Amino acid sequence: MALSLLIDSGPGFTFGELEIEGVNCLPASIITAANRIVPGTIYRERDLNEFQSRLQLSGYFRSVFVTIPTEAQVDSVRVPIQVNVVESLARRVGLGIGYSTDIGAGVEARYEDNLTIMPGWRSRSSFKLYQREQSVQGELYLAPVLSGLAPRL
Repeated sequence: MALSLLIDSGPGFTFGELEIEGVNCLPASIITAANRIVPGTIYRERDLNEFQSRLQLSGYFRSVFVTIPTEAQVDSVRVPIQVNVVESLARRVGLGIGYSTDIGAGVEARYEDNLTIMPGWRSRSSFKLYQREQSVQGELYLAPVLSGLAPRL
């Protein structure tokens, strides 16, 4: 009596190109700059999760889903990376009043904008007006355009 076992896991999947959905106001370069997955590399779930985390931490999107097509949709061993995002185009204003024994009574204001001057540029500005101390601060963040410039995990 002979016993044989055949295990067929199918072809090995590799990553293909990006398929981006949900980008209307922001440049798609924000997503492509955060992508470190090279087409043709062997599929690893961890790579998708890290890519999704980079996009979520960027602050440009309210929600991010990075997946590959289900088996029913896959026709080849090179599967596309599907990126579905919801842009965060919020503008925020913060106002406050306070008192400190060091600098006295005062007011503060802060403004944040995810669509400043050009699509993908973000700004933050604030001013503080206290009895003994005053300050004004402004920051401008440009959209990442080149791969590898996105924040590292």
